[in-house]
Amino acid sequence: MGLRLDLVVRRHLTGADAATRTRVQTWIENGQVAINGRIVCRVSTRAAAGDVVTVSLPAVEPRRASPAENVALDVLYEDDHLLVLDKPAGVVVHPTYRHTAGTLMNALLCTPGRGLATAARPLSAGSTS
Repeated sequence: MGLRLDLVVRRHLTGADAATRTRVQTWIENGQVAINGRIVCRVSTRAAAGDVVTVSLPAVEPRRASPAENVALDVLYEDDHLLVLDKPAGVVVHPTYRHTAGTLMNALLCTPGRGLATAARPLSAGSTS
């Protein structure tokens, strides 16, 4: 029966930082992946042993620094080594391919004295839109 194509591609592209599972699924949906010479657009397509899978990798864009955002944080406790926040439901913790801004990390980057504000941190690999 074979394995899902997105899992097969992701497993074999471990050296490509931009090949997150979400990004691989987008490549498949955009027709950038073929099995045995036939373009596949369904993520759930199965790849069997012996199939030749071809991926047309898009050009890799350079990483950008995460923007610092002035967002109010509900700090429950803070000392030199620990910060405890009340994170609202739905707020993403760190930037991802689909959420490059509006995250808890973006808010922490804007907060002086908390360690993160002293250095620009890159987004996760391939997280530019």
